[in-house]
Amino acid sequence: MTGSDIATKVLENLGSRTDKATAVYYWINFAIQQLNTVYTWSDLHKFSSAPTVDGQTKYGLPSTLKDILSIKVLDGDHYYPMVEMPAEKERDRVFTTSESNDTGRPQRYARYSNWIELWPQPDAATYTMYLRWTKFHPTVAAGTTIEFGDHFEWCIVAGATHFAYADLQEPDDARFWGGIFTTAIQQLHVMERRRPNYDKIPMSERFPGNDLRRLSSTPWLDPFIRRT
Repeated sequence: MTGSDIATKVLENLGSRTDKATAVYYWINFAIQQLNTVYTWSDLHKFSSAPTVDGQTKYGLPSTLKDILSIKVLDGDHYYPMVEMPAEKERDRVFTTSESNDTGRPQRYARYSNWIELWPQPDAATYTMYLRWTKFHPTVAAGTTIEFGDHFEWCIVAGATHFAYADLQEPDDARFWGGIFTTAIQQLHVMERRRPNYDKIPMSERFPGNDLRRLSSTPWLDPFIRRT
């Protein structure tokens, strides 16, 4: 499925208007942008790995990255999930200053615009970070291969047709195709929710002692135990 395949179907919905052969790609990209905005689709999931550098706390991110799904660190034969510190106050509390000597296997990270900061700073170059992430779809032109699966085709066509009629100030047709676009997104969302997310499975991490209630160096809190 390429950009020209989508463009042909959209132009057919517009009455085969040849004068919109260039503008149609603007509408196609706007529809895909909306898809990118409303949900994180598995068709755009990516997987990357990178070694740590001894003493280095900041690492760049892929330029097309949208969301980080998970980061795990390989230490020897074991994988350990890292915990994100999203709040600014939490970052200030957890992350130490550049003069700090806190070192070890990285356990937490904070994401900034195009890089992440690790804590504690790696004490060796033998760790490997494994990053699961989702990307923004690249701009679509005639020869661009659509990175969404074929089951997204009708949704993209409907969305582009909706935005085309809206741009052409034909509200009735825009409303009709907008309804189809919305329904198609909802159906695709239902399909996505049926797919298992294996990152939701807790990963036990070795902790001093034999208390197996501890995950990722954090005690497991039993919700049925009252605490004061």
